[in-house]
Amino acid sequence: MPFGSWRGTAGLVRPTYRPGGMEELIKMLPDGVGIIPLFAEIERGTQDEFKVALERYGRKVAKLAEIGVDVINPSGAPPFMVLGYEGEATLIREWRKNYGKPVFTSGATHVDALRVLGAQRFVGFSYFPVRSTRFMGAISRTLVSMCWTWSDLMRRFRRFRIIRAASSTPGFVRK
Repeated sequence: MPFGSWRGTAGLVRPTYRPGGMEELIKMLPDGVGIIPLFAEIERGTQDEFKVALERYGRKVAKLAEIGVDVINPSGAPPFMVLGYEGEATLIREWRKNYGKPVFTSGATHVDALRVLGAQRFVGFSYFPVRSTRFMGAISRTLVSMCWTWSDLMRRFRRFRIIRAASSTPGFVRK
């Protein structure tokens, strides 16, 4: 790559043109990290569209590797959830092997975080019900529940109401 940033360059494949997520990521990165974004152009968010979008993700990952970025992040959880946990892990391994670059997805980073934290139980929250339950259940035998709306979460887990109310009180410190 005849250009680059002094701390490296990350290639992103964003699922949609929707603003917000990429800007938040850029704010968290240290100075000197460059970003090259490409887009999978997901519009409807249906399971059928996610399956087709995976081919686009593959082409975009290949393009980012060709450009010479240092790390590749195909982002957006639902497109990869249609593969299931093992399917996503296999695809990541293939991309890493084919392109010789570190590749990570949203799902992979969630799995890593849960393992590092030693999570024994967790509640998932997603707008994409069926596959996300199977996906998250595959990574942990202690999935407590998947919730699809905030009211669903509050109904099932009343304790969260107390924590939410307390945490919005000035001076609240969680131990």
